[in-house]
Amino acid sequence: MWAVVLGSLGLAIVLNLAATPLRDRVSLTRTPDQLLLRNQGAALRLDGAVVILCLIALACAGALRSPTLIVASAAGAVIVGWRIIRTARAEAVVFDRPMDLVRRGDRPICTLGAIDGLDVVPQGARAGLELRYREAGGALARERLHRTHPREAAALQAAIRDFLTTRSG
Repeated sequence: MWAVVLGSLGLAIVLNLAATPLRDRVSLTRTPDQLLLRNQGAALRLDGAVVILCLIALACAGALRSPTLIVASAAGAVIVGWRIIRTARAEAVVFDRPMDLVRRGDRPICTLGAIDGLDVVPQGARAGLELRYREAGGALARERLHRTHPREAAALQAAIRDFLTTRSG
């Protein structure tokens, strides 16, 4: 039983490490009138496997009555489960020329004319891609579009800038 618990948790850690680079992947879909930025959910299957392994480890740890393993297994399942929910709920960012609007899901962010810039903001080993825009009253506002590695954030920034500076049709 101990081998099952420790093996499950060990495999969960390995799968979690394997899924890490997949979590930052986004799809950038461009048409003449729209640019769609959406999380691919590439790590969802691996994350699901990690949750299952953590639940198996939790059941075995409960049978062994080991508080440390119960807490470790439950924490792993909750953390990765929350990540799955967050990824599944992530809404696409749409730059829409016909509607003259940038929106996240159904929530409008700003008009295309209100965009002041796109910034790659370093955040440790990662970087955030932020949309800088003017609100209706003229105040400067920011919206984080995506968080990834700095090189990938710069590539997304270039693709979005290209869309914003070229005319449709």
